[in-house]
Amino acid sequence: MEAKDGINKILKLNEELLPVNGLWAITGGANHFIRGIVSEINDVDIITTKETGLEISNKFLNYIFKNYEYTQSERIISNFCIIKFNGLNIDVMADPVNLIGDKWVVNKEWSNSIEIFNAFGMSFPLTTLKYELYIYNLLGHFDRVRLLRSFLEE
Repeated sequence: MEAKDGINKILKLNEELLPVNGLWAITGGANHFIRGIVSEINDVDIITTKETGLEISNKFLNYIFKNYEYTQSERIISNFCIIKFNGLNIDVMADPVNLIGDKWVVNKEWSNSIEIFNAFGMSFPLTTLKYELYIYNLLGHFDRVRLLRSFLEE
């Protein structure tokens, strides 16, 4: 999705999410888009707690694509839902557990790694780039690690 369209969509989503109580943050590619690291947005990943994930899914009840429920994929276990809102796919992951090597590891690091980032005239709760590097390294997403390191070196 082109940048201008992406900006408008992320602004609308953030506006809807700001009243949500509890701990949540935008992570992954949408985080990088908001920061200007990448020029396109494909989807929005939100990391949160189980309770706040339920609040978010209830808030977007008319836009639910996949119901909020305990879900296990190849590398992540979490309470999870997919929301299709304003042309965006929003993946809500709550209390994630990541497969690191051959062990399932509870991911609590994100909750201590949230910062408020101002962009496009609005404040966004984002996971820090330090956290992004940490989790991408653990998960073996080295292409993202290189991209973030390159951005930080500039």
